[in-house]
Amino acid sequence: MKNTLIQYRGGGYNGCYWEWNFFYFDKNGKFYNILSTGRNGVKDEKDAARLLAANENSTYFYRITTKKARKEFVRENNPFLVAKIIHWLGENTKLCLSWPCDNCGIFCFAANLIGTGERLLCCDCMSTFSCGNCGEIFESRNQLIDTLQQAQKEFPEVPEDLLNKIIENFAPICYYCFERRVEFELENKIRYWNNLWYKDRLVV
Repeated sequence: MKNTLIQYRGGGYNGCYWEWNFFYFDKNGKFYNILSTGRNGVKDEKDAARLLAANENSTYFYRITTKKARKEFVRENNPFLVAKIIHWLGENTKLCLSWPCDNCGIFCFAANLIGTGERLLCCDCMSTFSCGNCGEIFESRNQLIDTLQQAQKEFPEVPEDLLNKIIENFAPICYYCFERRVEFELENKIRYWNNLWYKDRLVV
């Protein structure tokens, strides 16, 4: 078996009935044990051979030199797990493969992909889904503010120049951070005008 990533049910210890484990055969048939846990985890190539001989339905094969197989692997697995596996492959084998971003569909190298709770995102897409203030990655653009029009709709009582300042410096920005930034800027304005008021009344 060559150029094949194998996914199977490993685990099997207290608190976990099973969990996905992985091993890989490169273009020369060399065995790589990527992720092995619990009593069901494959420890070496002999264990792998026994698992393959059992031919269980819960064992999946991805010929990852094909884009179709890489798409299937990304589609069928948790993004955090996908990111972990593809980064391991990139660091520990001679593979130079690209993988699809769940948002834009563009194939990128593993170093440029990050797994979020719901998706595998490339660096460009990640920047459009992450808050410019706290850096948290969100699952939807609806959770972020990135235009003055949005800001005015959500904070109609706040002066336009203040909203625009926040948008220019931090957009896209999450709603929580936007509220905190509004409070911070308003407090700064109050302090500024209070200082002017006291300076005007200083007696020399």
